[in-house]
Amino acid sequence: MNKYYEEFLKALKGGSVERRTNTATGDEAIYQNGNIIISNCKNSFTPDLTETVKAEPHLILFGSGHIAKALYDLAALQHMKITVLDDREELLTEGRFPYAERYIAPFAELLGREYAAIAPYYIIFTHGHSYDTDCLRYALSHPASYIGMIGSKAKSEKALKEMIEEGFDEIDLSFHGQLVGGAGHILKCPEIGTGRFGIGHSRKHDGNFSARGIRQRIGGGRRDADGNV
Repeated sequence: MNKYYEEFLKALKGGSVERRTNTATGDEAIYQNGNIIISNCKNSFTPDLTETVKAEPHLILFGSGHIAKALYDLAALQHMKITVLDDREELLTEGRFPYAERYIAPFAELLGREYAAIAPYYIIFTHGHSYDTDCLRYALSHPASYIGMIGSKAKSEKALKEMIEEGFDEIDLSFHGQLVGGAGHILKCPEIGTGRFGIGHSRKHDGNFSARGIRQRIGGGRRDADGNV
């Protein structure tokens, strides 16, 4: 990939960009927030075509239990790109997640990989919450449009405190959205999935989902006999 497209992709991870093109010469430049990011020509030019370019919504689910399945079903209806990561081969199957990219491996291995995603929407609900904090750390280390994690208020506060102690910026944590906690009320798993999919109905002016619009806190969630979420 040449430098022009490397910078183009890098800018997209920070939000939508504007591409200005002279269709006669093929000269074009990428702008973001009114500032030029990069151009494919050395000289100035007069554009006759201006486009807004943004990445397609991409949902990455850490976990494949009941809530993940409910959220997946809703996202699939919207034709979103979906990636699901889990260590449970019996749950993360083609039959349950037919339109998703599926990665099955121990979480230590899954979190050591890079995935083809441009500022995706990370939702975290691993089996028994065993790897939730590790997944949160991974998500915070990558460009993201939204990060959500199932858990109680106490768990949310503990996780945030831990991330801040590790050096993640407190303002950055606030921007990425509330962890999903609650006051102990119980919702059925499809209801929790529906609540998480509320991210699809709260958008910034540039077309990206807004974490600030998703302050709803959802509690607990039912578990099966094995403690699966």
